[in-house]
Amino acid sequence: MKTKILVFLLLLIASIIQSYWSMYQFLNYSNSYCSICLFIIDFLIVFIIFCMLLTIAFSALNKVKNKPIGIILKSVLVGFLWFYLNLSIFRDKESRWSTYLFGEELMYTLRFSLLPISILVFVVLFIENKLTKL
Repeated sequence: MKTKILVFLLLLIASIIQSYWSMYQFLNYSNSYCSICLFIIDFLIVFIIFCMLLTIAFSALNKVKNKPIGIILKSVLVGFLWFYLNLSIFRDKESRWSTYLFGEELMYTLRFSLLPISILVFVVLFIENKLTKL
């Protein structure tokens, strides 16, 4: 139980850092629905729910006997969810005020997110591996 809580906190902190790092240029933009809301307040519930789901998925994937497959599945899952969060932030802060096509939204989000997601997925999986061995 202690390990799952630590993994949850790791994922929550990494998710917030990743979103700030990827979408920092849009954080001061106002929302399409609330001009005075802060970024962290807007997305905190989403971060918590996603991190709870990721913690459950990580504990299930730790039972996979083939470790490289488990690591690949964790990487894809975390990367996909973080990309989805970044896409949501981009749509909320930038895209709703302009005329972006869906493909353009994906490309801009990918451009801003690729490096932070890649680095933090590696860091999270490394630390999670150390935590599960405790």
